[in-house]
Amino acid sequence: MLRAIERAAEEVLISAYVGSLAQPPADYPRDQDIKAFYDANQGRFFAPRQVHFAHIYLSTPPGADPNKVEEIRKKAEVLSERVRVGSDFAALAKQNSEDRTSADQGGDMGWHAEIRLAPYIRETLNTLSKNQVSDPVGGPQIGWHVLKLLDVRPAALQSLAAVRDAVTAELRARKLRENGDKYVEELVRRTPPLVDEIELTRLRESVR
Repeated sequence: MLRAIERAAEEVLISAYVGSLAQPPADYPRDQDIKAFYDANQGRFFAPRQVHFAHIYLSTPPGADPNKVEEIRKKAEVLSERVRVGSDFAALAKQNSEDRTSADQGGDMGWHAEIRLAPYIRETLNTLSKNQVSDPVGGPQIGWHVLKLLDVRPAALQSLAAVRDAVTAELRARKLRENGDKYVEELVRRTPPLVDEIELTRLRESVR
C-alpha cells in the first residue's frame, strides 16, 4: 500500500513537472497565429440570431377544469386585443402578468438567443413583425403567453476582438498538450526514461 501511494505521488509530481516544461512561451500565440485560427474557423464564431421580446403570462392552476382553462385563455385573448386597439402593452403586463420579474419591467424579457427559446415561443416570434403582438400561445399545462416582438439581431460573425481571449486560451491549451505529448514521447524513447532529478527534487519540495 505504501509503495502504491509513493508511486501515485511520483506520478503526480512527474505530471506536474512535464506540465511545467510543456508550458508555451508567454508571448504565444502571436497575433498572426490568432488571426489564422480565426480565419480558418469562422463557422465557430457566429453569434446566433437573437430576439428581444416582452410577454404577458397567465398561469393555469394545476388540475384546473376545462372551463377554468378556457377562462384564462380568453383573458389572455382580451389582453392581446386591447393592445391591438391601442392599450399600452407594458402597463397591461405590469397589471396582469404573473411572471412578476418581467412584469415589473413592463413584460420585457430582454435579449435571448432564439435557438434557446421554447419551440412554441420561438415559432410564434418568427411570425411577428417588430412591435407586433401575438394571439395567446401556450396551453393548459404551461399557461398562456401574449408575446410582443421588440427587436431582432440577425445571426452574425463575431469580430476577432470579441473572441480574441477565447482563441488565445484555446491555442495555448493546444500547444500545452502538444508540447507535453512530445516530451513524454521523448521520455519513452530513452532507455531507461530520465527526468531532471534536480528539478524534480525542487518540485517535490515545493508541494510538501
